[in-house]
Amino acid sequence: MNLGFICFSSKEDEEKYRANQKKKIFDLYEGNTLKEIDDDAVFYGFTQIPSNGIIKMDSSDMMVEHGKGHLEAKSSHCRLRLSEDLAYWTSPDYWNEVVQKRKETSIDKANKLREQNGTDRTLPSCIVCFDGKINEKSLLAARTHNIPILMIDRQKYLDLNKEKLQIAREEFSKTLSQDAIKEIFYRLPYYQIVEEIPSMIEKIHNNQEIPTDNKKISLEYLAYLSQHFIEQSTGYIYDVPVEQYNKKMQEYIQSIDMELQEHDDLVTMEDMESAYKATSAIDRKKRYEQLKKDIIMQKSKEGEKAHE
Repeated sequence: MNLGFICFSSKEDEEKYRANQKKKIFDLYEGNTLKEIDDDAVFYGFTQIPSNGIIKMDSSDMMVEHGKGHLEAKSSHCRLRLSEDLAYWTSPDYWNEVVQKRKETSIDKANKLREQNGTDRTLPSCIVCFDGKINEKSLLAARTHNIPILMIDRQKYLDLNKEKLQIAREEFSKTLSQDAIKEIFYRLPYYQIVEEIPSMIEKIHNNQEIPTDNKKISLEYLAYLSQHFIEQSTGYIYDVPVEQYNKKMQEYIQSIDMELQEHDDLVTMEDMESAYKATSAIDRKKRYEQLKKDIIMQKSKEGEKAHE
């Protein structure tokens, strides 16, 4: 049997190989192992990029084509992401792509930059190396550009992520805070978020220390952030398309909407079958912010009456 360039003598061998590959991928997702890095690779770091210097970015290889010293701007598509979303959706077994403008296209600006810096190109600020290893090509690049080497200990970042995730979970259990919800979301793989949401909703319901209005705010924020992640999701998690996880996430959003609506006949589950498409994350964020504002205002009025 042939799987790409790999040949198997039996179906059992192929299934064993697939299972082993799947375990490797999920170990990467869950932070149990680190992705191997090419021993000859050179990583250039840029810390000083002009405000108009980022052209495109996405959490996968966009297959950007280059012409004669310039970027073919229509050669690929990408989505607009905040840096935290770009980092989150970059698969641990893949890479993202940030296309930056390395050369100034305006003649006047280029001349000014050449006068100031001797070149109109955006030059690297450092060479990035990992886990205490520096190869000869990285040393040569650092000497050539006369820039420092930045060393990143990837295991320490994994350990720190697990530590902060545990702190966020404990904080959420006590306070149901929106900051803790966001911290949990951005520190878990997407498929684990989908698995964890039911328990988060249950913790909100069962918390006896937090007022009902605050619980509503936390539920609304949870629905907003879930919708945001649906809109940002892309590609596959191993061999499972993210749409399968999105469908489950949509069901949780619908259940929250059903709980928070004031009138039973306002919306039915049937009406909301495509709710996550009809109501954008921006709309949900506005709804969350308005609910929070209304509750604060209501409490303020109640406080004034009590004072009288």
